[in-house]
Amino acid sequence: MVEGVAVVNASERVLFSNPSFASVLGLGSPPQPGSGLVEVVRQTELIEAVRKVLAGEARVESEIVTGTLRQHFFAATVAAVRTAQANGAVVVLHDITDLRKLERVRRDFVANVSHEFRTPLTAIQGFSETLLGGAVNDPQNRDRFLGIILEHARRLARLTDDLLMLSKMDADRLELELRRLPVEQLVGGCVETRNRGRSKKICGSP
Repeated sequence: MVEGVAVVNASERVLFSNPSFASVLGLGSPPQPGSGLVEVVRQTELIEAVRKVLAGEARVESEIVTGTLRQHFFAATVAAVRTAQANGAVVVLHDITDLRKLERVRRDFVANVSHEFRTPLTAIQGFSETLLGGAVNDPQNRDRFLGIILEHARRLARLTDDLLMLSKMDADRLELELRRLPVEQLVGGCVETRNRGRSKKICGSP
């Protein structure tokens, strides 16, 4: 089995364990039958789960983490085993490292998308407020501000297209498209937005 499996008696002694159990815990080989659980396991969450089952609970689920630089996550399920002769617990460790990595990638993706949307929305709001504050009567700045608003509206549209493209990637329906981009114009727009944000912050300071 790829899952780590161990059987523990009522005295917290490991009666049986498979090679995967030893691999999960970083042991060179499966512990000898009769080894104390606390001598083998260093994860307090797993020890507590076993003790709860030995104390009377039918089933306890927990999660343990192994490793420091390269962490691995395991879902631990401890179930009670009760017979006429003795009581004990069966421990099963299932590797969920890939699932946790995927969840972290999704969280980072949502955070990055939120940040990318915030920048053009802030610019559109700032320049719109400036126009409503009187700049609409200044033809030169009005046209420039409207151009910036339009550019950031287009940026929002591009971000939306990127999200749709990611959906196509997940569905294996993405076709790669290469094209040239005007770097000077792109950088110039970013500088303009940054300078405008600094100016607004200074003007709003007490």
